[in-house]
Amino acid sequence: MIQIKETGPYRAAHEIAGVMIAQGGEWIVNAIDDEGYIMARVGSRYADMLQRSGSPSLVGPFNAKWKLSFIAGDLRDAQRLGGVVDTQAPADQATTVKMAKVLRDGPMTVVAAANILGLHQRTALTVITGLVRRGMARRTGKAVTGRSGRNPCLYEAA
Repeated sequence: MIQIKETGPYRAAHEIAGVMIAQGGEWIVNAIDDEGYIMARVGSRYADMLQRSGSPSLVGPFNAKWKLSFIAGDLRDAQRLGGVVDTQAPADQATTVKMAKVLRDGPMTVVAAANILGLHQRTALTVITGLVRRGMARRTGKAVTGRSGRNPCLYEAA
């Protein structure tokens, strides 16, 4: 378990990213009122204790591929709201795995992926965004629809 004494979410995100780059792996982070943050490697005894505690300010799991702005945003929300800000809820893990498999078939839009899995388009976008954040998917370009207006993005497995 590592304590980050910085209380500001953006500066704390930089310190957390430094630890993740140096030590690797996935980490969960718990905001502690005015004392900063505690981070523990996923799968460790400390991480299991934090997850069992039901702390309302637990966020993660994060790894070194996450953008600092996303980590800082989750840290800020955890401090401000005091509610659980989980980057990937356990109920969504099966959907995320299915989406990653669907994106291996080739570039497709969010709408197409949602139709294949029978999801609402907003849910599909949330899952794909999470995969992009983790480096498991990437945006490959824009679909040509032949209509005026914005063309939808194409995503594929990374």
